[in-house]
Amino acid sequence: MLLEKGADPLAGSIGKSGISASLQGIINPFSQAAAHGHRNVLQKLLSQPDTLNSDIMSLEDILAEGAEDSKQQLPKAGLTRSSKARRKALQDALYQSAEHNYLDITMELHNLGVPWTLYSWLKSLETSLIQHRWSIALNLLKEFDAVKDVYSQDMITWGLTLMFDIFRLSKNDAVLRQLAAIFSYCYGPYPIPAIQESDKKIKATVEPIRLNNREQSDIIFLVEGKPFYGHRAQLSAASPRFKKLIAFCPAADVETCSPIQINDIKYSTFQCLVQYIYDGGTERLDISKSQALEVLSASSVFKLNLLTRHCETICARNLTLADSIHTYQHAKVLKANELVSYCNGYFLKNMLPLLEQDSFQQMVQSQTENYQDLLTDLQQALASRMQAVHRPVAKETTIINYLDLFLANR
Repeated sequence: MLLEKGADPLAGSIGKSGISASLQGIINPFSQAAAHGHRNVLQKLLSQPDTLNSDIMSLEDILAEGAEDSKQQLPKAGLTRSSKARRKALQDALYQSAEHNYLDITMELHNLGVPWTLYSWLKSLETSLIQHRWSIALNLLKEFDAVKDVYSQDMITWGLTLMFDIFRLSKNDAVLRQLAAIFSYCYGPYPIPAIQESDKKIKATVEPIRLNNREQSDIIFLVEGKPFYGHRAQLSAASPRFKKLIAFCPAADVETCSPIQINDIKYSTFQCLVQYIYDGGTERLDISKSQALEVLSASSVFKLNLLTRHCETICARNLTLADSIHTYQHAKVLKANELVSYCNGYFLKNMLPLLEQDSFQQMVQSQTENYQDLLTDLQQALASRMQAVHRPVAKETTIINYLDLFLANR
């Protein structure tokens, strides 16, 4: 009724002194309606024309009037005092609706042009997750590039948790693809940190030893049914696993000692381990991409840490989308942490094409423990990456918005 009589809905928001006045603890009727979910009242308020009380002049208006008297100026486009107050009122109304979980009102206000704050966007995303309203979640995710402070602590802690929870729960392919694009965008255009080879070396044999030489050997291993001749002292000194195996064969004479059975390792892989020990390094090893995971597994069992790191670098250097999930799972089992870390970076940088891989789709559909572990790893890796590239506000540099380009090129 008051509105029909021409009442100004913002009259209570601005006093004659130009200072905002509170209406029962909330600054304006737009916010009151939004906070209590009165959508019809809010729509009525929004339908009222923008008004201006010409009797009230702010300091800004007075100064502007004085400037016009002293110097002729072109008309200046901009907001009137009342439109500025209305804009502020609507911004607070969006905050109140988001805070009180009135998602439809929040989205309606934003569609009218009210910009997101980081808090209102995150709060709305949280509500869409709780209510399982995936279509609204998708619309919010599409607005990600309009949100400021992407690398803030709130986004890293609260925002990433929300987005990865949505990734776990949503079956909507469009939502998953939008999240994948956001994760890759947040990871940034910078290279994945490479795995560094260790500079350390194990002690090589003083006298050259011929590999798998019966005349020089004092112990026999049986690998894939074939004998492999070795040397007790060198192998025991380099590997606690070898030392334990050899301890069960105390005889010094190779002819009187029964061969030590080696299970689950290929002959060529075992030969690679022994050659590494005899050489004291990896320089002469020629480990192929297909062999790297096998040698990685064997070197982990025999506690040959430098060889393990070398195999991790080979696997990382040759990683592809087709074998990335298998490599990651293998590295997790072996606790090859450097390779796991590299795989996480590779996934985050290539999330959209990763979604097209059958191996990843099977993990998504099965919702296995391995899949949950992967998402936990990815969230931690992305949080660390975002913290690494984040700059304090005082030193903030402009970050180019790659998200639209990223999606447009897919």
